[in-house]
Amino acid sequence: MTNSKPTIRTHIKSLTPKIATLNSVNSHELITKQLLTHPAFLVAKTIATYHPLPDEVDISHFNQAAVRLGKILAYPVCRGAGEMDMFTQKDKLVRSIDLIIIPCRAFDPTTLHRLGRGGGYYDRYLARTPHAVKIIVAYELQKIPDLPTNSHDLPVDFIITESTTYHPPR
Repeated sequence: MTNSKPTIRTHIKSLTPKIATLNSVNSHELITKQLLTHPAFLVAKTIATYHPLPDEVDISHFNQAAVRLGKILAYPVCRGAGEMDMFTQKDKLVRSIDLIIIPCRAFDPTTLHRLGRGGGYYDRYLARTPHAVKIIVAYELQKIPDLPTNSHDLPVDFIITESTTYHPPR
């Protein structure tokens, strides 16, 4: 496989049925358990999360558990010109985020970079939230070593999959 972003996106899109299978056999619950016990989650008050698409890790149970535990959840709303903000279910803009849960098309376990859908929305949002802990959730089949990056692509703090947590070298 050529290591270009469009080629990788096409390859990962072809894995959508496998991702749906992983979601249906509850592999996403392994990710949910890791998220719910992660130190960044335990101290977070406000969490930016997402409503999963069919080709993303299903974190619906995580979102429900976080609300039961008293966390404030915010969801992405895309604006014109590639901008994104986070809003509560009651359409309240959230300016201070402690933890960001991020979907991806692919990830690099060494550099902790992600490949998204290509719009740059998360890249611009992450640049505006330097103090929030950033966690990608993904399945191991989305792992792409030597993922190509651009200067605006920002690494995250952790990547949680169904089998491990990737973190920066210590």
